[in-house]
Amino acid sequence: MSRTACITGLGAITPLGPDVETSWRELLTGRIALQTAAPGLAPALHHYPVGRAVMEPAFERAGIDARTRRR
Repeated sequence: MSRTACITGLGAITPLGPDVETSWRELLTGRIALQTAAPGLAPALHHYPVGRAVMEPAFERAGIDARTRRR
């Protein structure tokens, strides 16, 4: 069965902002939205691959030094 859909707009609530425009603007400025995870969350995310190539630039932009990263 075929159905027709009409997309009338975009919506996004992200750590960078409450809407698409704000999130996109913050993303383009290079802002990151990293914070310390809640206790007990890390084991639940153990199987999600987050590579060093993804995290290192974000840490550098946020000014998080190597010692803090290791902690």
